[in-house]
Amino acid sequence: MSELYIAGIMGETDSRRHQKFAMTRSEEYSTVVPSPSPVFAARREFRDFDEFADKIVGWGLDWVQLDRGPLRAGLQQIAMSSTLLTRFRFSRKFHQRGTYPPGTRTFGLLGPKSPHMEWRGYEGTGDHIVVFPSNDDFECVSLAGFHGDAVSVSEERIRSVAEVMGVPDPLEEIPTTQAVIEPDPKHAVALRSLISGAHASVASLDGPPPAEPAQYETDFEVVAALIAALATTRDPDQRPPGPALRTRSLQLALDFVEAHANEPPTIEAICRATGASRRTLNYGFQYQFGVSPKQYLQMTRLQRVRRDLLQSDPNLSISETAANWGFWHMGAFAADYRRQFGELPSETVRGS
Repeated sequence: MSELYIAGIMGETDSRRHQKFAMTRSEEYSTVVPSPSPVFAARREFRDFDEFADKIVGWGLDWVQLDRGPLRAGLQQIAMSSTLLTRFRFSRKFHQRGTYPPGTRTFGLLGPKSPHMEWRGYEGTGDHIVVFPSNDDFECVSLAGFHGDAVSVSEERIRSVAEVMGVPDPLEEIPTTQAVIEPDPKHAVALRSLISGAHASVASLDGPPPAEPAQYETDFEVVAALIAALATTRDPDQRPPGPALRTRSLQLALDFVEAHANEPPTIEAICRATGASRRTLNYGFQYQFGVSPKQYLQMTRLQRVRRDLLQSDPNLSISETAANWGFWHMGAFAADYRRQFGELPSETVRGS
């Protein structure tokens, strides 16, 4: 695992507890910076999603892996004076649920060669800017090979830079729900170039971080480029999206699975709890996630076992941990676990 720390120390960050962002004032404008360090950069590689979720700064993530095989994930983050840049890549397909950095509006750009993503009924591609909802809860489905960037900036900072630029407040035209918008290509290219330049400078940095004026300049340029891209978008597509990510039945089924995964429930029990037929549930899961309800339930349980194994409770054996999530046949459990994550449970424990 490679790791790069610059300007400050990132501790054992638990992103499931929303990290609070400290509001500070400079002579020129308001800034949002992670507390306690004013600037940091970090680059890491991961083989386990829960470790990724624990280390990422500002985000609260709880995902389910939807395909089989070992995970390879990359993360690079840069916190400037008022902006958090997050670059990511994943080798596996995921049902993503979580929250973005609190106190910000967050926008995503898929990598030019990234597969598309299902974004609450919209299809997000490399031609779009993905708009995160203003209430900070998001959900989507991303395919294997998914990669791109996220830009998180406070609304106050966006408005203050827009005022300096002499352009209208772009947030007045941006949807408050999950959406995708299509910016003018040249402005999108300029934004991508600035983000990539910031990440490249961090990756090659061998020494102290840039001086404060240079940090503010880069921060301003990125926010200004984001505003220019948002201001030149074509009118957001107001047509009703395709089938919503969650129909009521699917929503109820996911909530029931989450609450009862350790039992585990039968498909008949899920049907009774949701009032949906087996056929309706199967269609919903297949359409949104590409797996059956039974497969999704098993993937969720395996993910919970892996999370517990990585916590390495010395008082629990692998068999006891598996039994806590409804796996009683150890041979079948080990085979299913290896197919899902590319390693045996004992290898997970040794590597934790």
